[in-house]
Amino acid sequence: MVSRLLNLETLDMTSSRYHWSVKGEAQNAEATVEEIGCLQRLHVLSIKLHSSPCLLTNTNIWIKRLRKFQLIFGSGYMVPTRQEMRRVTISHLDVSQGSIGWLLSSTTSLALNHCQGVEAMIQKLVIDNMSFKNLKALTIESTSIKLNSKQSFQRVDLLPNLEELHLRCVDLETISELQIHLGLSLESLKLLEITMCLRLRTLLDERNFKSIPNLEEIEISYCDSFQRPEST
Repeated sequence: MVSRLLNLETLDMTSSRYHWSVKGEAQNAEATVEEIGCLQRLHVLSIKLHSSPCLLTNTNIWIKRLRKFQLIFGSGYMVPTRQEMRRVTISHLDVSQGSIGWLLSSTTSLALNHCQGVEAMIQKLVIDNMSFKNLKALTIESTSIKLNSKQSFQRVDLLPNLEELHLRCVDLETISELQIHLGLSLESLKLLEITMCLRLRTLLDERNFKSIPNLEEIEISYCDSFQRPEST
């Protein structure tokens, strides 16, 4: 039925319980997200999907022409940020398979919640030598990121225009770990929010702090190991 709605401009189903399927996984004649691609007048799309975004292939490149989209993969929910135009939320899924670089290139806000395989996803993005200039907000929640202290994944800044960084229940001692291993300059960062990161001891070392000239707001809550900087 949806493919017949040729004049449809907005499709918002994020408040419903319906989850769309990807072609090849649909059962019992379920509608697939690929069917939406024929709607040439569609400008705004907000839906939930069962599948991992890794299963969305380049046949879904029509998503990039949308003016606004909210795509929720898995059993997650949207955490509000200031960058809501093109938002991708991935929850309780393994993101190690496939590549989502083509999707992230048009995304303004990315949220990873209880995800597995994040390290493998990052390495794929590095191999593809990608830099996501449109992505301005990153949220990582209850997601394990195992970092090798002797290895930097990325030399080219993955997120050169990142303005918001939200870390919730992430196992890090310092934000510098994430900055170094993802190759983040954080030169455009304006908001840093950290919640329930129980091992967090410091934010950034002094050298890295000086490289964040546009930082306007820091929010820290429920970080029991955090050490307040000595007054000078």
